[in-house]
Amino acid sequence: MKKGYSYSSNNNNKKSLDIKNQEGLTLVEVLIAFLVLIIVTLIMVQGVMIATKAAEINKAKTKAMAIVNNEIEEIRLRSYGEIGIEGASAGEPEGSLEAESIIDGYIITRDVVWVEGEYSYKQVEIGAINDKMNEEVTVVTQIYPSFGEGGPPSVPYPPPTNLIIEYDFTIIILRSIGLNWDAPDTETPISSYKIYRKKGTGAYGYRASSNITRYVDSFIEFGVGKYTYYVTAVYADGTESEPSNEAATTR
Repeated sequence: MKKGYSYSSNNNNKKSLDIKNQEGLTLVEVLIAFLVLIIVTLIMVQGVMIATKAAEINKAKTKAMAIVNNEIEEIRLRSYGEIGIEGASAGEPEGSLEAESIIDGYIITRDVVWVEGEYSYKQVEIGAINDKMNEEVTVVTQIYPSFGEGGPPSVPYPPPTNLIIEYDFTIIILRSIGLNWDAPDTETPISSYKIYRKKGTGAYGYRASSNITRYVDSFIEFGVGKYTYYVTAVYADGTESEPSNEAATTR
């Protein structure tokens, strides 16, 4: 009987010890799950905040681009002699444009310079930014004199204008950069466009051709690189224009 009692007592103690251990492990598991839940919640909240901020920036950029394009169109309606900055420095085109103004809460900057080539023409750069944007939106265009304004009727092989980067995103290791530009203001037939690209401070290299004024540059990339582009127009007789303005990624 003593041996049986001793066995029973030892068995009960083991059961009691097992129950305590199980209760202790369950509490630790609950604490770990709670910490994991807090971390996941914080990550989700941060993701929502980043997405909201990105949406505000994109919305501001879209409106800025609309304002800039409208400015470009209004400038094109002016006479060639008016296209310049009021009180411009010596040697720069002087005209009726303000160097800086505010439109709908955006700071609008204007810059006009002479460009010397086969023909002399004016290059106009318009920028727009507000406090919600992390960088200025800019558009560059070239304006040529018409007949009777000190130049030829038209330049036969002008370059594309208003080259911009519409988007730049990466999915895992596949990066896609969308380009958009305006066709040259000419009646000379165009057969295609050539896209040139450089990485960082390297040299430009031919990337691809396009039959339309858009191109998506997709490639595999490990890490992040900054890319700069320009495009040219290839005319029906095989002549390739001068480069457009440059457009660079922001990362």
